[in-house]
Amino acid sequence: MSETKTKAWPRPESVMYEKEMKAEILLHAHALCAERSRSSSHFDIIHSTTDESNEPYYETHLIVSVSSDCYRAGDWELLISVGKNKTFADGLDALMVELTQRLGRKIRKYDSHK
Repeated sequence: MSETKTKAWPRPESVMYEKEMKAEILLHAHALCAERSRSSSHFDIIHSTTDESNEPYYETHLIVSVSSDCYRAGDWELLISVGKNKTFADGLDALMVELTQRLGRKIRKYDSHK
């Protein structure tokens, strides 16, 4: 029986694409969460793996960490998770779709209050 292994790092040719995607996602995260985040907030994207039925998947998470006097170092909050992606890049795409949908709803809500 062969064992499926999850690779920790993406293929080298996709690293630049993923770096650009992460930068764009973080811009959207700042726009979406500007009202509730502090100036010391730091958004980041992390990946985790899940192994269901010998089929490894990547889960992609948008987190925010806060560094201030009232929070311990390393405190963070999970904002959005998207799961069951075959690659890091697929997870970034799914996260971007989720962020753009939420941002669209926020903009429509803002426009309706004008």
